[in-house]
Amino acid sequence: MAEIKIDYDHLSSKRAGGPYSEETIKEKRKMPKRNIIIMVVLIVIQIAAIIFAACYDPEPQPLDRIEEYNVTVTPNYDGTLKIEYDILWRALDDSEPLTWVEIGVPNNSYTIEQSSFSDTISYVNKYSFVDYTSVRVGFRDSYIDGETVRFSFSITQSRMLCRDGDDFFIEFVPGWFNEISVAKYRFAWYDNGDIESYTEGAEYIDGYYVYEGSLDRGGYKLMRLGFNKFAFDPSADTVEHVPFDDGGAYDGLDNGEDKVAVWILVVFIVIAIFIAELYLIDSFVSYHRGRGFMVGYGHPIHVYGYGNPRYHRAAKLDAEKRASGVHGRGGRGGGGGCACACACACACAGGGRAGCSAKARGPKDASN
Repeated sequence: MAEIKIDYDHLSSKRAGGPYSEETIKEKRKMPKRNIIIMVVLIVIQIAAIIFAACYDPEPQPLDRIEEYNVTVTPNYDGTLKIEYDILWRALDDSEPLTWVEIGVPNNSYTIEQSSFSDTISYVNKYSFVDYTSVRVGFRDSYIDGETVRFSFSITQSRMLCRDGDDFFIEFVPGWFNEISVAKYRFAWYDNGDIESYTEGAEYIDGYYVYEGSLDRGGYKLMRLGFNKFAFDPSADTVEHVPFDDGGAYDGLDNGEDKVAVWILVVFIVIAIFIAELYLIDSFVSYHRGRGFMVGYGHPIHVYGYGNPRYHRAAKLDAEKRASGVHGRGGRGGGGGCACACACACACAGGGRAGCSAKARGPKDASN
């Protein structure tokens, strides 16, 4: 009778210390306390990252705020404009004192009226750089951390008058501030009876067309007023109208792109941590259902609390091999007439070592 092959490797796996021994299974089915601690830490990191992104404000604090921005324009018969500025400026910074400011003007064709300075002004100078033109105002004193200074001055501005057929018009945008907000502005145009059209939003007050409001950082107000042909000297110099380009008006303290980048990074971190948490969740589900973390046939027996199809396929294939006479890790039983050998092999797979050894010796003795 053919010699019976016993899968001793499979049997030895159930011995003390083997991968399927009671000690090993009991150890693997312990409550995963370390995983719980890791899970809590990962969740805390996720919450902290989301809170950080929500509260993250990359916007630096403004150094100043303009409380009042008053500009009064009086058209002159020769086509020039008398522009009077009266400003209440508040310093917000506590590290660097406010000693001078710049106020943007339409172009460098202007003169400063020295007699118009308020007593808070030390000097007023013209300043130009490429296409940027301004008036630089220096103060007699310095101001810091909430202190305010009111100052006023006047200029005579040229090259602002444009023709519209036989009539005239003027388009004017008072200087804006990219890093400073304006709590209240008041832009007034004196009317001597020759204004025929004006930008919507003006209120007529005491002979002036008045625009009022507030401005965010980079905000501006464009005003266009039309005059009849008698408002100015027919020989007054005029200029070609160039539409206003607001490319230089923007919020100079807006770092919105940085905030978007922070959110992208946080989302990536949260997703990466969540993937790690899935493996920890599987350990909790497996423990709760009494399945431990066992591995068989080279595959986890359970994945996320469900049976692993790879494990079941491997188990089915192994069972088919055993039914056809294939045993262990390459051992093969005798040829035909192996009813007893197959029965012994099946008993070995499910029984203890003693019973299997006894059955293994029976056929050998019979063959003798």
